[in-house]
Amino acid sequence: YEEMFQENQISKNNFLLLLHHRQTPTKLISPHHFLYYLAIPTFNFQLRYAKKEKIDVPTCIKRLIELPLWVMLFFCSVAYFVVPMLQESDKIFLEESNIQEKISFFIRLAMSCTFSWIIMFMAVFQGWCQAVSEVLRLADRRFYLDWWNSRKISEYWRLWNLPIHSFFLIHVSNPLTSLGINRHVINTVVFVISAIFHEYVISLAVKKLCVWTLITFSLQYFYILFETAFMKFFKLEKSMIGNY
Repeated sequence: YEEMFQENQISKNNFLLLLHHRQTPTKLISPHHFLYYLAIPTFNFQLRYAKKEKIDVPTCIKRLIELPLWVMLFFCSVAYFVVPMLQESDKIFLEESNIQEKISFFIRLAMSCTFSWIIMFMAVFQGWCQAVSEVLRLADRRFYLDWWNSRKISEYWRLWNLPIHSFFLIHVSNPLTSLGINRHVINTVVFVISAIFHEYVISLAVKKLCVWTLITFSLQYFYILFETAFMKFFKLEKSMIGNY
């Protein structure tokens, strides 16, 4: 069994459970299983998840305190830095201003957005995901790896959101690979599907269909191909220049 199941695929325990109930499959899934799946921070349904024996109360309290603090810090960052700069953007880009002012404004806006994004990342992955996992005793807490040390954009996409990466691997990449479809086509399909979901969420939030997210996400794999060729041509595969 250990040889059959690789990382990010169905676990051995789940497979043994399927074998045990192969004559009575209706006993496999209950409302409890489904509700637990909806509550925990994962996108892959399993019949049995690894669980802790008991809730660590101090850790749980810590996470539940951290979560609203991260969220408040995020909204403060957006309200006091990002929004005022966006309101100022018309004056900078549409009215007459020199190139130095435009570049300076763009860098300040990019830094403010990046800072806000990192706070959002902490709120979601280190706050909400950890808090929910502790309350529901979910043992698997690998929601991200060290994406900040990525040398390539492809490494970043693999590391920064493990639940989503695992979902695409199991439900999109592996099935298409088994059909013999070209790897480049599969990776393009993955990014296009991701782009559609991101565009859907953002369009709902702003109540307007803006295709920029759809375009930029869909083109990510082509950027990965360009970056890979660039790094290989200049022999920079082991350097940290891609991280910058």
